[in-house]
Amino acid sequence: MTVFSSGSKREAQTFVFGDYDHEPLETLEIFCAQFYETGSIQIEDAAGLPSELNFDLIREVKTIPMLKHLIEKRLPLFVEFFSAFMRYSSYVREVFLALLLILLLGAVLIWRLESLSFGNAVYFTMITGLTIGYGDITPQTPLGKLVSVAIGLVGMVFVGLIIAIATRALNETAHRHFDLEGEDQQAEQK
Repeated sequence: MTVFSSGSKREAQTFVFGDYDHEPLETLEIFCAQFYETGSIQIEDAAGLPSELNFDLIREVKTIPMLKHLIEKRLPLFVEFFSAFMRYSSYVREVFLALLLILLLGAVLIWRLESLSFGNAVYFTMITGLTIGYGDITPQTPLGKLVSVAIGLVGMVFVGLIIAIATRALNETAHRHFDLEGEDQQAEQK
């Protein structure tokens, strides 16, 4: 028997589904509908749920206010971060384009110098440029080795630029979040 309780501790409503006779998606829809309606769901005994939902590890009463917190608080922060990241990326769009063109030129040179297929040359360029370097494709000619070093250096600048933009966007988002938290705390104190 599976028992779901929803609502606050003061107004707990219990929904007993009895022996499992629902389809997994139907049970999940009921579960989500109760969460949407009340804001939290407590699971008292999940042993009867189907294995597709995989709640077997939940034995004690658990609430899901964290999901509400993620949707209401953290998702807007991520959207704000992504917006700032895209805004700062647009400031250096030409630099990104130039670096990508240099990497593409490196792929063409590797393609010609190392007698690789164009797809393998682009793959090698991206793996080298992102400083991953699997080693499955290695340049054999001295000029190919020199080009691969140049690809690695350009790739380091490209990755560094992305990290710098992400850091700036995260910093801006964090400052705005802390400012809003401070305003909320001041409003609660008044």
